[in-house]
Amino acid sequence: VVSSVCKILQVGGTAATNQVLLDSFQRVLSKWKEHGSELDRLSLVDAISSFTSAADSALISILNDPVTTEAWLTLGTKPKLKAAVLVSVSQVLDVRHAEADDAGSMVRRRLFATIGKVNQSTSTMDLLMSLLKSPIPEIRQGSYAVLEAMAKIGNGSSQVLIMHPEFLPHILSRDVETSVDGVKAKYAVVEAVVADTTVMGLLSDGIIAKLRTFVDQGAHYMQSQSWEVATE
Repeated sequence: VVSSVCKILQVGGTAATNQVLLDSFQRVLSKWKEHGSELDRLSLVDAISSFTSAADSALISILNDPVTTEAWLTLGTKPKLKAAVLVSVSQVLDVRHAEADDAGSMVRRRLFATIGKVNQSTSTMDLLMSLLKSPIPEIRQGSYAVLEAMAKIGNGSSQVLIMHPEFLPHILSRDVETSVDGVKAKYAVVEAVVADTTVMGLLSDGIIAKLRTFVDQGAHYMQSQSWEVATE
């Protein structure tokens, strides 16, 4: 019910409305902890995602409430739920939902940082890079979606991605991703990083060249082999 209300109203602009829905989430949470199912948790994640996408004030109200934040961002162990949470976060991070000021970017950066904290990881980037090694395509795609959304915030937001030692080697490799959708999702991350002119201005000429070459070659580029190598 709460999920449906959030989708219909798509509100979150007033403190009173935010508090009403936050109270509703907490009531649902208490019931879910008693006898909730995976489907109930998926519905709750969907509801919170709809609510926080409506306005930055709604996202702030959730992040200021540790209990609801944990219920939303905890990945758990079930693959379907883990992928759903990642996609939910990527949708809220989407800069198209941000209000036209620096506060919108700041609260989304805060959301990104909170993912790792809630899941007891040293950092969100450490968590996402580990998830990119998952054998389950949906989890990898969800992780790429979060990375892409973070990079698209702009104004140097992709710096946190670039600074992770495993990010560039993984994202520029043509061999680490096997699924068609995963290849597209990984390519979209590189496109988003290249579009972040603030960070591109901080990189070395060599790295810039590699990133731009990767984009120019396209998502499904395959390095050609000589006839002798191919027939060995």
